[in-house]
Amino acid sequence: AGAVLVLFLFVIMLQGIGAKDIPLLQRFKASYLIPSGVVGLFFIGFTIYFFSKVSLRAASGVEGTVEEIGTVLFRQYLLPFELISVLLLLGVFAAIALAKKEDA
Repeated sequence: AGAVLVLFLFVIMLQGIGAKDIPLLQRFKASYLIPSGVVGLFFIGFTIYFFSKVSLRAASGVEGTVEEIGTVLFRQYLLPFELISVLLLLGVFAAIALAKKEDA
């Protein structure tokens, strides 16, 4: 699934091949950068806090069906699963923002 998403990101980024070269500071408005920075700092702080409080143990071996693997994934490893999904979603948004053409 990760490889498919990476290919999807490349397709999105290639859509903006004919776009004009816009300086990075003009591409993103300050009204977008400030909330993005606050959310990013909150995410980093939460991640540091979470990993300092939680003791991580080795993944237990799961044998059997896809149902058992899904049960373990969504019960024991739900937070890492959701954090990865948020990071992948942010990657899609970043690729779209970087490939965006200038509004005329």
